[in-house]
Amino acid sequence: MSTAPYLACLVVAAVTAGCSRQPPENPATPNLQTPTVATVPVPPPLPLPEPPTVASPSASSSARGRSIPLRQIIPASDIPPATALDVMPGSLPGADHPAGTAFVAMFADDDAVHVTEWDLASGVALHDTKLDLPAWGLRFVQTPGPSVRIMASAYNGPLVFVQLTRALKVVTRQEVGFVSVLGPNGFAGDLGLTAMSFDAVGNHAATRLLERDTEDGGTSSPMMNDNLAVLGGHVYVALVDAAYRLRVLRLTRDLRTERERRLPLPASFSNPQAKLLAEGGHLVLDLPDSLDLLELPLDLDLAHVAHRPRPASLPPFPGDAGGERCGPPRRFASELLALCNCGKQTCLSWAPLPP
Repeated sequence: MSTAPYLACLVVAAVTAGCSRQPPENPATPNLQTPTVATVPVPPPLPLPEPPTVASPSASSSARGRSIPLRQIIPASDIPPATALDVMPGSLPGADHPAGTAFVAMFADDDAVHVTEWDLASGVALHDTKLDLPAWGLRFVQTPGPSVRIMASAYNGPLVFVQLTRALKVVTRQEVGFVSVLGPNGFAGDLGLTAMSFDAVGNHAATRLLERDTEDGGTSSPMMNDNLAVLGGHVYVALVDAAYRLRVLRLTRDLRTERERRLPLPASFSNPQAKLLAEGGHLVLDLPDSLDLLELPLDLDLAHVAHRPRPASLPPFPGDAGGERCGPPRRFASELLALCNCGKQTCLSWAPLPP
């Protein structure tokens, strides 16, 4: 296990019976595996051809901000799809990149997955890597550190983890599971909720069955999203039992249970919508319909739970006079980033945060 100060962790729900690809394991005993790194030859970055119907790849200006045309034809809907496309903030604004940079992962018009770092001020692709990845589910893994991490999955197919350098050179590519027909939250194996951890260089460090489902519905945790956080070298997971009561686990780097606490909150059908988040070095629980956030101490001493004001939600990304439609925005320094429908294709767009 790496001694680096950070790690990545993934929680997936197993919902497919009768097609186990792993032997059953005791929920209390993680199955530690020797990391196996699949080395993938990395070709030199390919030059990006000009997108169709666009005369130049440079960023275009408008009253609401700027846009970079991407090599993905816009779908029939007005808003870019949730699959086969994702964006992540890159380098902060500085002398080399006055507006900063952003990473885009997408299934491009050449029928391949591309990961590209864009200079927002000039609209120039700084780095581009073509990857042999499934594209039905394509997501950046938001973790600290200098690496770029991606989870990719196919419909009723493999789930793949890729770690790249900031220059988008492949460090490791590992197939870590199989996605069921129910979606990316389905993991073909024993019924239950499974966690996997990866060390600082992207090696698969541990696998743990957190909860085993039963015929009488012993857990409601597979209904949850955003219920995992990594802070101070520990993994925190929020779970919900069959009675809709919330509890939080603190796990070690190898996913062994170090501490478990049931939260003194009423049982509620809305508790599976709770989110466990790492915000500014703090562990916070976002409860549905709550006016504020609950800050949990990292040692899970519930005598010291505190209330924190809920931060203001991001405003919708401003559309221009041409009827642009945009997906959910991401905050980046003093700007908003979004993927938008800019006519006949998708654009990476950004605009100043409203005052």
